[in-house]
Amino acid sequence: MLWNDFVSDISRRVVPGNPDWLLDVAGTLQAGIAAGALTDIFNAALADQTTASRQLSFGNNGAVTLQKTPEFTINLMFFRGHLEHLYYEPVHSATVVVNECEVEATRYCIRNPDNEAEISNDSTLVEVSRGPLRKGDAWLTNGRDEILDLNAVDSKHPLLATLIGSKLGGLCWTFDRKTLKAWYATSVDYEVTAMVTIADLLGRLRDRSALDSLVRLYDESSHHYARWSAVKNIGRIDKGAGVEALKKAMRDRHPELRRAAERTLVRHGLL
Repeated sequence: MLWNDFVSDISRRVVPGNPDWLLDVAGTLQAGIAAGALTDIFNAALADQTTASRQLSFGNNGAVTLQKTPEFTINLMFFRGHLEHLYYEPVHSATVVVNECEVEATRYCIRNPDNEAEISNDSTLVEVSRGPLRKGDAWLTNGRDEILDLNAVDSKHPLLATLIGSKLGGLCWTFDRKTLKAWYATSVDYEVTAMVTIADLLGRLRDRSALDSLVRLYDESSHHYARWSAVKNIGRIDKGAGVEALKKAMRDRHPELRRAAERTLVRHGLL
């Protein structure tokens, strides 16, 4: 199977406006890999070396982006042991083991308190299945409420081909591997992540000249995670201003931010 045929086959399965289309393409991904689609694209890159860097994109983590469209991305990467923590990303994905190896896969479901729709710091993970994966095996991960944890069983580095869909939400979450509890969130949006990082740096510098900028971040950001960062760092610089920011946040349009502000005020005996 030529690479272009493989990509076209996946593209035909895209359902505009419905990201769940990706949960039905594991068989298509398996068939394309088995038919030699990966070899085809790499041969094409070597055959025309002047355009190879434009065909393939290489990431810092060793991943190679083979195809990127508005609806999906296809990556290939070596897996080199599990991460220290469990990581949730709000995207559907389908993955196939490409080489001869064995991987233990553990699937977790995210359980939110009081059946809330969004993940919070009170969310936990529940193990729902565990089993081996070998060459040619595929699995799907539902980006709304699942995490898949992988561990290499043998000494071989698993080579994984992954089809990733469009983002379903704005936050990625890190869960503690030992306690299976939500630890902290980061934004999937690079610009929001940059603003949060800058806000944290301003808070640690404790320079009062940054207060106006942090207030502006709270007032203007459409992302509740960035607004919460502004509130926290206002408090780092000026406790009185921080209390006022927390009281303002109790009226925020996002329920998680309202709850976080209330918990903080209660913890400090201010409510």
